[in-house]
Amino acid sequence: MRTLSFRHALMATSLALPLSAVAETGVQFYYGLQLGQASVEATGLDDSYSFTSGRAGFQFHPNLGVEARVGVGLDNEETMVGAVRGESEVDQIYSLYGVATYPANERLDLYALVGMTEAGVTVRAGGVSMSEDESGLSYGVGAAVALTPNIDITAEYLNLLDEDAIEAQGVTLGLQFHY
Repeated sequence: MRTLSFRHALMATSLALPLSAVAETGVQFYYGLQLGQASVEATGLDDSYSFTSGRAGFQFHPNLGVEARVGVGLDNEETMVGAVRGESEVDQIYSLYGVATYPANERLDLYALVGMTEAGVTVRAGGVSMSEDESGLSYGVGAAVALTPNIDITAEYLNLLDEDAIEAQGVTLGLQFHY
């Protein structure tokens, strides 16, 4: 019985030490949801779209972190393809960012993002459907205001993509939860 108790204590200590090291180094995990509006230019298309995205990341230093995002369009837009009326939509947005943060004060963090985004757009007109996917450099700036110790409201401007087939810029508003 004594050996079993020692093993449990050893296991608990070995699990607690990395967690206390994480707390002492300032590593912070976070996740959130965003609503956004993007201006998208693609082959035969120049429209504005609403989208939503989920984000998750970790800040491994008080000023540096990494973040992944997954987003989808919320609506279809009517568009003209030549003389034919059709509709278009944002299929998906995937992003991976490096994040640099400047804590302006206790409640306000300013940050910059730079990374890669892949986005897809579909246009349907006259019984024909055409999809464009593109990936490339993505960057932006944002601010996070603490509502509570674990909840922030965020606002951003992003240059989501500036490539041959798709160009997209947008703004987002979101909630971020951290622990």
